[in-house]
Amino acid sequence: MSEMTETIQKIKIGGSKSTIWLNRYMQDGSIEEVQFHVRGKVHPDLQDSLNQLMSILIEETRLADDWNEGAIIGLNLKPQGEEGYGIQATAKLEVERTISINSRTIQAYEIPQHQATIKKIIKECEACINGKRGDK
Repeated sequence: MSEMTETIQKIKIGGSKSTIWLNRYMQDGSIEEVQFHVRGKVHPDLQDSLNQLMSILIEETRLADDWNEGAIIGLNLKPQGEEGYGIQATAKLEVERTISINSRTIQAYEIPQHQATIKKIIKECEACINGKRGDK
């Protein structure tokens, strides 16, 4: 088996099942796209880390303060070299009905103060993939 590296690409949070997409870069140059499904609710550390990005979404899309009660339910990660990761986020807010919104792609240089949170999200996803999070 050849050595590989993996990069988390996308996270989608659902009520009973969440999905983490990643690319595996094989030593022979091929790329394998893989999906991991997490049954049940995601670990609170992952959801808390995702929700820390809510302030970015509120600021970038000029949402009302009510969105502080919202939750990030999707995140696309865009590796951007030494600067870190750019993101595109999806959030939902449940009031009288469920409302969701998508952000534009936010470049890494625009959010240097949030790179530690993004790295924590990646580590939490890796823990899910490695069986250290979620239902057993």
